Amino acid sequence: MDTTNIHIAGSQAVQLMRMARKGDLVSGVPAVGYRIDAGGSSIGNAADLGIDGLLCALGINENRPLTLLVPNDAARCWRNESLSFIKTYTLSVSLPDDAFIELKPGRGRNAIGFPEDVRVFISGIGLEVIDGARKIGRSIKRGRMSELQGFLRVLEFVDECCGTYSRNYDNPCAGDVVYDEISHPTRFSDLYSLQSFLDKARHIDGLSLAHRAARYAIDGSGSPMETYINHALTLPPKYAGLSMHKPIVNQQLRLGSEDKVLLKHKSLRPDFQWPQYHMLAEYLGEKDHSSKSARVEDKNRMQDYAVTPYAAFPLMFDDVKNAATINKTAEMLAGEFMRRGVRSELYRVRRLLKNENFLAKQRVLVGTLLPPLMRYE
Repeated sequence: MDTTNIHIAGSQAVQLMRMARKGDLVSGVPAVGYRIDAGGSSIGNAADLGIDGLLCALGINENRPLTLLVPNDAARCWRNESLSFIKTYTLSVSLPDDAFIELKPGRGRNAIGFPEDVRVFISGIGLEVIDGARKIGRSIKRGRMSELQGFLRVLEFVDECCGTYSRNYDNPCAGDVVYDEISHPTRFSDLYSLQSFLDKARHIDGLSLAHRAARYAIDGSGSPMETYINHALTLPPKYAGLSMHKPIVNQQLRLGSEDKVLLKHKSLRPDFQWPQYHMLAEYLGEKDHSSKSARVEDKNRMQDYAVTPYAAFPLMFDDVKNAATINKTAEMLAGEFMRRGVRSELYRVRRLLKNENFLAKQRVLVGTLLPPLMRYE
């Protein structure tokens, strides 16, 4: 039986990547060593693919055609008049081995299946980061967004791909976020692997901006809010950050055996920790922390932090909701850094906050990265 391979790309691949991370409709596995070929290029129309469930989930119609990747112009053999449901673009350059993800049925009751003779691939994380950077680069050149905003948009997508959360595949700007369990990671790449992919990629439009974003991305960020706070504090001033020390994120707190016996928890993984200075910070999300059991858990965790050698700073939305509050939080942390040996940190931050050019950039960062929040009463 001949197998038809189809390769979905662009925004639809990003949508399917997020869908695969959630795992109820589709799942995905890295297609290591797979090379794109011309298989499937002679299909008459989208219905011939036999993936109606997937097309429905993607909302494919005349106004939203299925975007397929083909290796060269010769593979564009789409001659049927009903091809308004399909568009193609070529990528003929040589790609690293881990360029694609193969889709499989999900784990939910409404999982989407595939015909035996059809294999469905999506562009992997590296290709999608480059493609997103390419599109944003064009928007920058056309004056539709500033260079800073474009950089931050690429950066937040890299953070999501290399983080332990995934935004909503239907409404990434405001929909519910899916969070990984510690025992069940869903990401398809970590930051090291992504950077390795970008180093091996060649001659693809968008690669330079993708490289730049990956340089400042966070590996293992736990939520869009953590991503926003981290970048606001630690990015260099040219990218609207306060250039503070980068924390370790969501890792086991480094404690001696004499401290561990006093804890209520077997392990502690603060959102941000600076082991060298024995400091940590924890963001207490309002929607997810509003129940009584969640508040008790927060209380127990903060009590555990109190018996360690670490200075712990609990943060909530009111501490980071705009530039003014994130700056007050930064001054609080900078003061503690000074008490723990970082010379002039508070004065450095305050000098930066007097720079009007920096403050203008900071407003762009807040407007771009601050996630929407559903607050409890």
